[in-house]
Amino acid sequence: MHLDQSEAERLIHLPKIPVSDEEYIFPLPGKKVIIPLLAVGGPERFFLDLYRGRRKVLKCTYQTRFGGTTLLVRLDLNPHPHQNPDVSSPPSGFERYNGMIINGSHIHIYVENYDMKWAMPAEARGFIHATNKDTLIENLHRFRQFCNISHDLIIQEGLV
Repeated sequence: MHLDQSEAERLIHLPKIPVSDEEYIFPLPGKKVIIPLLAVGGPERFFLDLYRGRRKVLKCTYQTRFGGTTLLVRLDLNPHPHQNPDVSSPPSGFERYNGMIINGSHIHIYVENYDMKWAMPAEARGFIHATNKDTLIENLHRFRQFCNISHDLIIQEGLV
């Protein structure tokens, strides 16, 4: 689904709550958890996806989707490097990352006409380097704040 930039930003910042009061367990290595969300006071539906790497247990992806398919924000912790497009007029906020290869953790934020092709270092948006299970959980809390996902959502640490 194509979104214009103002609509994407509105959806990212829209307050979101879990569909149910179910408690979720943070995924074990190689597993994923998908959590349905609703906009507070609106009809919009979202999903919070949590993925863990199988071989690299500190590799993790958190993402928020709108309507089931449209990615709005994705945080990749300890991933493979990401190559940003090299264009004559980069999108606002990504100018300094034009054509850059980003090594290490990075965040993708929806950009009109580019979808999720642009990323910046995660630290540029207040995330911390994921070095152990505690930093994975701390980054999840920060991601929830960034995407305006309610604290009513309970995610147990499990065996992280």
